[in-house]
Amino acid sequence: MTVTNAATDVFSIAGSSAWDLRWSKDPWTSSPHLRARRLGPIQLARLGELLGIGGYDTVIQGFSLLAGESQESPWVIAFPEELASAVASLGSDEVENIGTRWAHAEGMPSELSPEELTTYLEALRSLLVGHAGPFVLYVRVE
Repeated sequence: MTVTNAATDVFSIAGSSAWDLRWSKDPWTSSPHLRARRLGPIQLARLGELLGIGGYDTVIQGFSLLAGESQESPWVIAFPEELASAVASLGSDEVENIGTRWAHAEGMPSELSPEELTTYLEALRSLLVGHAGPFVLYVRVE
């Protein structure tokens, strides 16, 4: 599955399943989520690498397809528990530093500023701390 024009959101699917999310007509009204724009597994694996949970190749393996057809969006992809825990445990004072370092990591879209990534990281941390998991990526072609 190679998708170049996709939007990726992070969802909590506590009390439901990946397939429930996959087939939902409007998942944004029924599940806690974060609109993640174009930050997908590649960029999130780079974040995991910065947070010290493993090398890129190790972290990227945690993003596995849970629901969806190989050629038809949307897809529901596992959000690695280790990454969720690492982001949730960040202190407020660490977020800006990590956001800035993440903006300059390999594979990051150049149009995303350190400030935008810091804001995203703060919102992601809030979602992960404020809601029960498991968490998934919801990827759709726009």
